[in-house]
Amino acid sequence: MHYIYISGTIPEELNNALGWSVAGNKFSINMAHAIDARTGGNLSFISAAPIPSDIDVSNLEIWQGKPLLYAKRGKGFLFSELKLRRSIKKLLQRISVEYAGEGIAVIIENSPFAAATAALALKKKLNLQLYSITIDTPFTRTFSAKSLVGKINRALFQMGNRALKKFNGIISFTENVKEDLQIDIPFCPLLIGCNEDDIPTSLPGISDGKNAVYAGTLIYYNGIKELVGAYAALGEDYKLDIYGYGPLEDFVREAVEKHPNISFHGRFSPSDTKEIFSKYDLLINPRIIDSSIENYTFPSKLVDYLLSGKSVISSNFKTLPLAYSDFVYLFSDMTAEKMAEDIHRLYSDTIDYRQQKALMAIEYVKSHHVYKKQVEKILKFIND
Repeated sequence: MHYIYISGTIPEELNNALGWSVAGNKFSINMAHAIDARTGGNLSFISAAPIPSDIDVSNLEIWQGKPLLYAKRGKGFLFSELKLRRSIKKLLQRISVEYAGEGIAVIIENSPFAAATAALALKKKLNLQLYSITIDTPFTRTFSAKSLVGKINRALFQMGNRALKKFNGIISFTENVKEDLQIDIPFCPLLIGCNEDDIPTSLPGISDGKNAVYAGTLIYYNGIKELVGAYAALGEDYKLDIYGYGPLEDFVREAVEKHPNISFHGRFSPSDTKEIFSKYDLLINPRIIDSSIENYTFPSKLVDYLLSGKSVISSNFKTLPLAYSDFVYLFSDMTAEKMAEDIHRLYSDTIDYRQQKALMAIEYVKSHHVYKKQVEKILKFIND
């Protein structure tokens, strides 16, 4: 079996240079790399990213030794999508010739119009098996806009979704996505992964300080406004540092001016993650609980949080495994008032107890989240 992975991912160095989102790009590369390693290098990687035209993509590698096959776009929103669809079809046809006689499984992240409809159009002709790793909500605010772009976006999503109904399977965090998307195809559960090298062999330890951190995208569904409200209520003894970027940057900057216990540090390099988290005793994931979001997403930063060896508090969203309640503190409600109460309450636990929970978290990640185990489950799903 030959595997083709299609996503909007680009090489890490280029992604960092362009200032694009880190989390999604990191997931795609690690997942595809793990499949490639497990199958003896038997994977082709296609990027559908809108890379600026002044960048030479002819010799790019998605990771060392693995060529990046770039699906070109045209100019103009709709024409760009149509040319992207043609580009993906040509790449799929080229790969099928190269691996003639082998079965081919195409794994597409989500079901974007160009990739999903291109693959479906060639499914019978090239004898393709099609699978979607659905890891992002399709229900963005753009789709509800009354503008022409919003209407086109919704139409393209609907065409991608219709194609998804004829895929061989869907891989996602919860089977609820099948009901939301009104599809009836085989389902495989997924967890956000981590590399085995990321699992710590020693821990920095937890102190009696009340210093907390949030690191991630500054957007409404990450509960930024509620988190700021909670720390405004907690007062100066409780310190909160915020790292990240996004639409709510101005809101955070204004909050820093009003509340001296809140600080903002902007974007950070992924290579600095461990060092940053080691400075804090509490890591916060305030994801808003909303079915149009939580059925599709699992914040990758939460796994990084668990590997820090520190206390972690999170909203109790649907894709959170039940076992997390053993080692993660959970918000009772996502209002600023309740969040403040829950944060205040967790500090009444002893440091030894909090450290024990942190150790349990690392053991759980080691047993369930490593990419190797996720890939074995996915490949079994595809080959069965």
